[in-house]
Amino acid sequence: MAQFPSLPLWTDAYLADTGHLTDAEHGVYLQLLMMMWRTPECRVPNDDKWLARHFRRTVEEVAQTVRPVIAEFCKNDGNWIAQGRLKDEWNYCRRQSKSQSGRAKSRWRKEKSICPGDAARHDVGNAPYPSPSLEDSPNGESPPIAPQNGKDIEAAFEEWWFQVLRKTGKKKAKGLYIGVIKRGEATTDVLMAGMLRYNASDTVSKGYIVYPSTWITQGRWDDQPDPPPPAPTSPTLEAIRSFRDDA
Repeated sequence: MAQFPSLPLWTDAYLADTGHLTDAEHGVYLQLLMMMWRTPECRVPNDDKWLARHFRRTVEEVAQTVRPVIAEFCKNDGNWIAQGRLKDEWNYCRRQSKSQSGRAKSRWRKEKSICPGDAARHDVGNAPYPSPSLEDSPNGESPPIAPQNGKDIEAAFEEWWFQVLRKTGKKKAKGLYIGVIKRGEATTDVLMAGMLRYNASDTVSKGYIVYPSTWITQGRWDDQPDPPPPAPTSPTLEAIRSFRDDA
């Protein structure tokens, strides 16, 4: 599910910018915007195989129909593709969400700290139920894991999970993912880069896709890209002469 299910679309600005597009190009652009909006950090990988899989097209069709739209309307830093106005709206929604969450927690702590004047007094340690502290979470969850490189590990995992092709055993994979980070075996960026390399590998293209928990336990983020196929050898001059002589 998207972090923000509702996508704001400013119709006047959209139509002014896209009036020259064909119906098919409109479809590609809108699908691209929705795909970015539903992806963590509001961006998609700059990878033709990834785009082909999510647009349900071949790599050649991506080059012909998707890449021209990306080149005209999006920013490409070499690794990620994003749309400036859409990212601004996404950041605004995130700030609003955090602000509302902060106000809700503030109200909850304020209400929690108020003790009724006629409440029965009791000695410390004799309370029938544990007395909650102000640091307790309102939903009973543990405090969030400390962010790494400015990015919350929980959010980093969701971004990584979005790239996982075989979405099975998410809870187990999440525990293994966090364990790798906490033990210092890899960073969130290393795990993401490794998954993108794996998705583009010949192994995946042949239909062999491991479970995400297996991918982590085997340390597959260290796998190197597939070597390029050997260049075809051209016949030597002597071989050509021999062929001509035999003919």
